[in-house]
Amino acid sequence: MHAFFIETSVKKNKKLELSDLPFQEGDRVGVVVLKLSATPGGSQYPLRGTPIKYENPTEPVAQQD
Repeated sequence: MHAFFIETSVKKNKKLELSDLPFQEGDRVGVVVLKLSATPGGSQYPLRGTPIKYENPTEPVAQQD
């Protein structure tokens, strides 16, 4: 099985248009439609790359327990 990814948008008439597919006429293909993130360039991990600051990183934790 070969996979091919293409990103497009749903048109006003709720239809999709695909072009320049890397398959031959008559090839049998399966189609799966997934909704991408709501914000372009959005991430499943929005805090990735955010700087982290540790205060007193060598102090004991839960010393009273």
